[in-house]
Amino acid sequence: MKFLSIFILLYIYLSIDAKASIDTIAYKHDFGLKGDIVSFEERVYSARQNKGKIENKHFISNAKYDIIDDRVFLMTFKDNYSTTNYFYDGLKRLIEVRTKSLRDGSLEGKNLYFYEQNQIIPYLALKYSTLGKGKLQDSIILQDSIIISYNKEKKELSTISYSPKNGNLLYQNLVRYNENNKIDKRVRTTHEATTRFIYSFDPKIGKVIEEKWFLDNKLVQKIKYEYNKLTYLTKRIEFDEDEDPYCETEYTYDPISGSVLEIKQGEHITKYEYNFDNNENWILRYEFYDNVPIKIVERKIQYK
Repeated sequence: MKFLSIFILLYIYLSIDAKASIDTIAYKHDFGLKGDIVSFEERVYSARQNKGKIENKHFISNAKYDIIDDRVFLMTFKDNYSTTNYFYDGLKRLIEVRTKSLRDGSLEGKNLYFYEQNQIIPYLALKYSTLGKGKLQDSIILQDSIIISYNKEKKELSTISYSPKNGNLLYQNLVRYNENNKIDKRVRTTHEATTRFIYSFDPKIGKVIEEKWFLDNKLVQKIKYEYNKLTYLTKRIEFDEDEDPYCETEYTYDPISGSVLEIKQGEHITKYEYNFDNNENWILRYEFYDNVPIKIVERKIQYK
C-alpha cells in the first residue's frame, strides 16, 4: 500500500474546502486494495500490551466505504462522540454530509452541496449548525454559505464564504491546477492575512517534490519530498523560514505488498505489522511508536 497520511479520516468533514465535493472519494489503489471488492470497513482502537499480547484498549473510530468502478466512497464515519453520514447522487457526487450526536441522537450539523448539470464541482455549499443544547433536533441555522466557481481557461477553482449575519466576506480560497490536473497552488485570503501554498511536481511521476508555504508573501515553511523507483514516498524534509532543515522523515516499505513498515522521524520510529487475507489485502494492522503498541486497525472486506 502506498503510504497515505491518514487519507481522509480526519479530513474534510465540514471544512468545505475547494474540493469538498470529491474529498470523500479516493481510489482503490490508494488503500492498497486488490481484487473485486464491494465495500470495506476500518475500525481503529488504541492498543496496549497485556502479558506479552497486544490487545484492543479503547475504541477510537469506525469508517465504512463503498467501492464502485475502483473508486472508494466514504459512507460513514463514527467516533466516540458522533456519527457522520455522507450522501451521493446518481452521478456519485457528494450532496450532503450529516452529523448526529451519539449522546442523544440530535442533529449537530449538516452540509449541502449543489451542482449544475453534469459538473463534478459544486457551485454552492451550505453549512448548518444547531441552535444550541436543548433545542429541537431539526432546529438548525445557516452557519455560512460558500459560492464555488471554476475558471476553465486558467484552471482555477475559487470558493468564497460569506457571513449569514451581515454578508461580510469570511474567506476566499483559490486552487490552481497544472496541465496534469494536479494542484500546484493554493491561496487562502481572510481579513487578517493571505496564505499561499505553492507545489512543484516531478513531471515523470506526477508527484509533489516541493511545497512552499507563504504568509503575506513571506516564506514560513518549505517541504521537500523524495520517492523510490516505485514512486513510494521515501523521505520528507521540512525547512524553516530561513530554509534551514529542521525535521526529516523517512519511510520504509514491504517490497512485496508495498505496505509501509516503518516511519522514522528524528530519534522516534513508528512501525507497522500486518495480517493479510487470501487476497493479499491486510485485514489487521498494528502500530508501534518507539516499540510501544499504540493503535490497532481492523479491516473487514466484502468481496463480490
